[in-house]
Amino acid sequence: MGEGTARHPGDAWFEDDGFWKAAAAALFGEQEWRAATADSAHLVSLLGLDPGSSVLDLGCGPGRYGLPIADLGYAVTGVDRTSHFLDEAAGRAEAASLDIELVLSDMREFGRPGAFDAAISMLTSFGYFEDPEEDLQVLRNVLDSLKRKAKAKT
Repeated sequence: MGEGTARHPGDAWFEDDGFWKAAAAALFGEQEWRAATADSAHLVSLLGLDPGSSVLDLGCGPGRYGLPIADLGYAVTGVDRTSHFLDEAAGRAEAASLDIELVLSDMREFGRPGAFDAAISMLTSFGYFEDPEEDLQVLRNVLDSLKRKAKAKT
């Protein structure tokens, strides 16, 4: 895991690891994992991804979508600012012999220009910042992190 997180005003509740550990049972139960695994093949199909494509899983949590997508043969980078979730994702990846990059970073800060074929942010990971400008910054970072595809001539 790499990179890091910057502190932002109003983020104290989000930085409470105890809260996220307690909420994990409700958010990431076995039924939710099974549903995400089943949905992942459909998701990459909807995205029109070629095998081996690179996928950014922004706000990945413990890897509920990123791990099944990696298992389907895609290069996944999971980004989250909650170290507890990334530790769980790393343990699950190791147990399943999956190669997935996990990055500890705030989505308002993370970006890798031109690095990804697709980006996902599943469930409730995005759209809760106090300042709408922060939501726009996340979208700018994602857009900048996507590979540019040549437009077809008509």
